[in-house]
Amino acid sequence: GLVRVASFDLQGAERAFTQALEFRPRDHRAQHWRAMVLACLGHTAEAIAGIEEALELDPLGGRVNQDAGRILFCAHRFEEAIRRLRHTLEIAPNLYWARVYLVLAYVGSEKYQEALKAAAVEPALRAFVRAHMGDAAEAERLLEKEGQPGLSYAWTALLHLSLGRYEHAIQCFKRAAGRLEVAFLDLYPGVQTLFQRLGSDPEFVALLAGRRPERSP
Repeated sequence: GLVRVASFDLQGAERAFTQALEFRPRDHRAQHWRAMVLACLGHTAEAIAGIEEALELDPLGGRVNQDAGRILFCAHRFEEAIRRLRHTLEIAPNLYWARVYLVLAYVGSEKYQEALKAAAVEPALRAFVRAHMGDAAEAERLLEKEGQPGLSYAWTALLHLSLGRYEHAIQCFKRAAGRLEVAFLDLYPGVQTLFQRLGSDPEFVALLAGRRPERSP
């Protein structure tokens, strides 16, 4: 299942984790990962039920709490996501993606000042928040480095999205998928949730369905 997640074969990953749970129904790792995959595939009600079971089995686990917050974010339950992610950072203060998704949840609930305070973890994330506040300068400055080392295509896509440049965002996100960037795998639920309007592009629709992308050079 984890190998399939890493290659962005989400449908195959869901089948693998389901099979794992047939062998060991109380395996919290399989519950956890299956819930995340289901959330990415848009099955948020089932994902929430699954992550709640994983939390019962591992209540103090930093990553399971983090991903419970991410799943609530995917369900557009932003206030609950904020509470869960803040709780996560009390348990595990150094979890990078918990802080990223806390910022995205703040943006989703239009709490921009709180988002800005939490966004120091990533320059592109801070620029993303600033753009939502009406100040595009930081995003524009970072986008001058597009394609250069240090700024992944996934973060570049998010910056384009914050500026309303949807076609540019789609192209960057597809490049990120083709290269199987680590940031792409983690940012995917956030992009999918905040910017569902991107689904008009056929190749992006395929990504949203969890189909394995073509590898890029």
